[in-house]
Amino acid sequence: MQWRNDQGFTLLELIITIALVGLVIAAFPFVRGMLPEIQVNKAARGLAEELSEARSMAVKYGSDVIVAIDPTLGTIKTYIDADRDGIQVGDLARSRSLADFSATAIFRPVTTTGPDGLPISQPVKMGTTSSPIAVTFRANGAAVNAGIAYLTDATDHKVELGRAVEVLTTGKVLMWRFDINGTPGPWQKWI
Repeated sequence: MQWRNDQGFTLLELIITIALVGLVIAAFPFVRGMLPEIQVNKAARGLAEELSEARSMAVKYGSDVIVAIDPTLGTIKTYIDADRDGIQVGDLARSRSLADFSATAIFRPVTTTGPDGLPISQPVKMGTTSSPIAVTFRANGAAVNAGIAYLTDATDHKVELGRAVEVLTTGKVLMWRFDINGTPGPWQKWI
């Protein structure tokens, strides 16, 4: 009886392994270049989800829900305002940071005009310029102080990384992305 020695790799297995390692190494710079876009997309989606969830909470609980945004600190605080007395510490339901969604995203516009074609005066504008900047969702889902927040990546200053999260007076939350070649304008509805 003859025994076969099956130890080691065949030449074909070695070639396939080297080819796969080469593909991973070749793809690394491409993926690394996409990281700022991935980070700002995560932040925009996270902010949009916070706002949409606040609207749902207002409808569910039948009371006002206030989302206060501090662009300097990068905080997003949600208050359930059942007695309609405005922002009170005891009404705080949740406090999040923009860093919870993305390590490098910040509130900052990338251009001088917004999706509506009007000049951008600040990174977050929800009907008021006082601090904190807040939007209130009513029990019917409508929004008081509707407005828009602009996001970009702090580490990469490409204009194409601009994102905007808008709250309409109906309470609907829209997301926009900046596309320099976009038609009819540079701000395109996103998702």
